[in-house]
Amino acid sequence: MNSSLVPWLLFVASILGIILLLRRQRQLRIDRDTLLREKDIAFSFVHDVGDVFAEGDQIDQDALLERVLFYAQRTTRAGAGALYLVEPDGETLRARAVSGAFPPIIGGLTSDINDAESKLRAAAKMAAEQTTRAGEGLVGSVFSDGAATLIINAELDSRIPRFEQEFLTVHSMLLVPMRFQDQIRGVLVVMNRVDDTPFTETDQHLLQSLADQASVSIYYMEQSVALDEKRQIDYDLTIARQIQAALLPSGVPALPGVDAAAFCMPARGIGGDYYDFIVVDENKLGIVVADVSGKGISGALIMSICRSILRSHAPANPSPAAVLKTANAIISKDLSEDIFISVLYMIFDSRSGELKAARAGHAAPIVFSADGTSHRFLESTGMALGIAEPAVFDEELQEISTTLEEGETLVAYTDGVTEALDKDQREWKTAGLIESAAATLQAGGSADDVARNVRGALLEFVGATPQYDDITLITLRVAPRE
Repeated sequence: MNSSLVPWLLFVASILGIILLLRRQRQLRIDRDTLLREKDIAFSFVHDVGDVFAEGDQIDQDALLERVLFYAQRTTRAGAGALYLVEPDGETLRARAVSGAFPPIIGGLTSDINDAESKLRAAAKMAAEQTTRAGEGLVGSVFSDGAATLIINAELDSRIPRFEQEFLTVHSMLLVPMRFQDQIRGVLVVMNRVDDTPFTETDQHLLQSLADQASVSIYYMEQSVALDEKRQIDYDLTIARQIQAALLPSGVPALPGVDAAAFCMPARGIGGDYYDFIVVDENKLGIVVADVSGKGISGALIMSICRSILRSHAPANPSPAAVLKTANAIISKDLSEDIFISVLYMIFDSRSGELKAARAGHAAPIVFSADGTSHRFLESTGMALGIAEPAVFDEELQEISTTLEEGETLVAYTDGVTEALDKDQREWKTAGLIESAAATLQAGGSADDVARNVRGALLEFVGATPQYDDITLITLRVAPRE
C-alpha cells in the first residue's frame, strides 16, 4: 500500500468513527428522553389515577377512563383517541371513552352530522354508540390477536373508512391491546398526531406501556364496582329478608285445645315458601303452607302476593276449596307460564275437631296418632295455582274433611323437606320425616318438639351439603282433654 495513503485512510476512519459515535450518542439521548418521558407519564398517570380511587367511597368509572385516554393522547401527542372495553359477554367491544375529533371508525357515519349543533360531539357520540366483536375490523382484530397495529399512512389503508368532513380524516392511527393477567380487556386507539407526523414505533412502545398500566387500574376499578354492587345487593337482600320474615306469622293465634309450631328455612336467604295461620272465626283456624316454583327474589314477590290474596279472602269463609278457587282466579292472570304455586289450605275447628283441607298440587299432610305409632295421609286431588284456567282448576280441586282426635298431630310441609339431599345426593324422603316425627311423639313430645326434632334430624342428614330448596314445616297437635 502506498505509504502516502495511510494518513488519509486513518483520517477517514477517524471521521467515520466520530460520526458513528455521534449517531450512537444521539440515539442514546433519544432513548434517554424516551425513558424519561415514559417515566414522567407513568408517575403522573399513577398519581392521577390514585386520586380517582381516593376521591370517595365509589369510583367514578367515567373519570378513570377519561384520564387514561388523556394520558394516551399526551403520551403519543395524538389529536384524538378512544378507549374500547370488552362487554360482559367477552366478545363485544364498546368505546367507553372518546376524545377529540375521533370518527366512528367501526360503522361510519350513521346519520348526517352537518346540521348538528356540534359536529365534533355528534361524531364522537356515534363512535361511542357503535360496537364491534372480537376478530371484526381493526379494533376487533387487535382485541382477538393481542398485537398492536401501527398505521403510518391511514389514507392508503382500506380498513379505515373515508369521511367527507376534513376534521374526521384519519392520517395515521395506533391501536394497542389492553392486557391484564394474560387477558385482553380492551383496545386503546389514538389517531393523528398534533404535529402532523405519523406515529412511530416509539409511540407504540409508550402507548403499550401505558395501556398495560391502565389495564391494572381498570381491572381493580371493575372489581371495586362489582364489590359495591354486591354490597348493595346484599343490603337489599337483608331488607328483603327482614320484610319476608315480618310477613310470616310471629306466633300461633290462641285457640283452645290447639298446640302448633312452624319453621321456614329459605335456600337463598329469601325464598318462595310460605306458611300462615289465619283466624277464620272464633273457633276456626286457617292453616296455609305454600311453595312458589320460583326461588329467591322472584319467589318471594309471588309469595307476598299469594299471602295478601289469601289473607283478604280467608276470614269468615269456611271452605278451603272456595278460598283457593278465588285465589287462583285472581293470581293466574298475572303469573308467567313457568311460575306456579302449590298450596295446602286447611281449616281446623277446635270445637268439633273437624279439619277441612284442599290441596292445590301440594304434598299431602300427615296425621300421626297420639302415641306416634301410626299415621295416615290426607290425600285429595288438585293442581297448583297458575297452571290452568279457573274452570279446569275448579273442577280438579277437591275438598276433604276428617276429624282430628285428641292427641293426634298434623304435619304439613313443602317438598324441600322430603327432597333435601345429603353429600351422596340421597333424598331424605317422606320416610325420614315420618321416622323423626314418630320418634318424638312416642317420647311424649309436643308440636314444638316435633318441629324442632324434625329440623335437627334433617340438618344432620344434610350435613354440609348446600340447601337448594326452601324448607318449611308446620305441626299442629290437638291437646288431650284433662
